[in-house]
Amino acid sequence: MDDFRKFTKQENLIYEEAIRTLTADVERGAGYEDAVNKLAIDDAQLKQLISDDFLKILIVKLHYEEGMSLKEAASKLGVTHELMVATKNEMLEEVQSSAIKAFHSDVKWGNA
Repeated sequence: MDDFRKFTKQENLIYEEAIRTLTADVERGAGYEDAVNKLAIDDAQLKQLISDDFLKILIVKLHYEEGMSLKEAASKLGVTHELMVATKNEMLEEVQSSAIKAFHSDVKWGNA
């Protein structure tokens, strides 16, 4: 797994505004794809990263915080159940990778 992308100050501002916009759109009843398609971001890679992260945020909110099943969340957002499962699994892999890196960065290896 690659390290997370480091944002420039401008990219960070774009990211934060996009997440706020996406959240507001979904709260007003827009589907995930409709909300993402409305984003006016020229950098395709940044837009993809934002949309991927936003789906992870929605999974945390709907599935873990509100207790909605992934199938129900998928239906609410207008995406496939398979996409929700794949995204959830990707999130868990990222958490695992980060935890392993944090553990190894704290471990002092030396002679016994």
